[in-house]
Amino acid sequence: MKGYRKLPLAARMDGEGFAVSSATHITNQRLTCVAVKIDAGGVQVRNNLDPMKNTLTFTHDEWKAFIAGAKEGEFDL
Repeated sequence: MKGYRKLPLAARMDGEGFAVSSATHITNQRLTCVAVKIDAGGVQVRNNLDPMKNTLTFTHDEWKAFIAGAKEGEFDL
């Protein structure tokens, strides 16, 4: 998709076309990863270990604003 970086080699795709991040966080002895799917309809984000596969959906403009904010440190603690 134009305007997005190619996924890093460490990312892997699941059976539904979500790229699962290689960056992980351990909570309660479980490995948790963010999974993202970008297509013409928007950007979908979910926890790949969520058995219900609850998904947040963003427009491309919302996603670009989020990425820009992250790069600028807007969400740093």
